Amino acid sequence: MDNNAQLLIKKEDQTSKDYSSNGWMYLDEKGQGGSAIYLMKYPWGGDSTITATISGCKFKNNSIKGDNEERGGAAIFAEIYDGSSVKVIGPSSEFTQCFVQSGNGGSIYAKLDKTGLFQIDGDVLFKQCDAIKDISNKGGRGGSIYLCLTSDSTYNFYIVDQSRFDSNKADLWGRDVFIYCQSIFSLNALQHFLFDIFPPSYNQDNALYGTEQESITGNIEDLLVDY
Repeated sequence: MDNNAQLLIKKEDQTSKDYSSNGWMYLDEKGQGGSAIYLMKYPWGGDSTITATISGCKFKNNSIKGDNEERGGAAIFAEIYDGSSVKVIGPSSEFTQCFVQSGNGGSIYAKLDKTGLFQIDGDVLFKQCDAIKDISNKGGRGGSIYLCLTSDSTYNFYIVDQSRFDSNKADLWGRDVFIYCQSIFSLNALQHFLFDIFPPSYNQDNALYGTEQESITGNIEDLLVDY
């Protein structure tokens, strides 16, 4: 079995789809009852890697309920391990009214380990996506995107300058993007958020948030939570 899977998705009127699966991927194009695209490294996947490129696709009215780890991603759920990459490419890629109940990441939930790469590139729109908490405050972070960076992650993600966020919501924190990482200051977010977050047209209120796995000093009192 080939341990290197590729997933290429474009609009049907542009090119045929090329899906490969070797214990890495589950794909449900309609997104009913779960993520529309689900990329996960199963225990029997060995050292397999994946290169996924998703372009010119529109995800609309996708919904999902968060699992017991509060993971969402109504459009895309991806675990991106060493040597793997997932890219969403514009133009005409849209995530509209994608939401998660009792989970994090309304449209996209991605976990990055080691050199795993996640990238939003070109004209990609996130509109009216939502992360909804339950009565015990589970979920509700990352209305559009939730990124979980492991302690071994090289912080290999980029959201580039043509990305657009419009009228998204998060019941708790990170209306557009929420990041869970080892150190927020080591992350140096402005090296990864390459779209303009400072113009008057962009509402910065509760837009980009993160929580640390551990503080720089090692003192729990210094841990940055929902920062």
